[in-house]
Amino acid sequence: MTKSHSEAKLDSTPDRAWLLRKAEKIVCGERNQDYGEPVENMKRTAAMLNAYLGGRADLDSTDIAAFGIILKLGAPSA
Repeated sequence: MTKSHSEAKLDSTPDRAWLLRKAEKIVCGERNQDYGEPVENMKRTAAMLNAYLGGRADLDSTDIAAFGIILKLGAPSA
């Protein structure tokens, strides 16, 4: 396991528990402080896309999450 971030695992915590805590800090910590709850962002994005599409679709936050994944998968790999 690489320790590319500043928080290296220095105790006897199982790797999986350490990794889950680190992931929780990343997705629930500063990201939320900077951008807010992801579901709320996706709801706003769905509302804007529904307006743009003029009733041709009825998108919700789960559609937006799927679109985000599709966009990342469609991008050329570095």
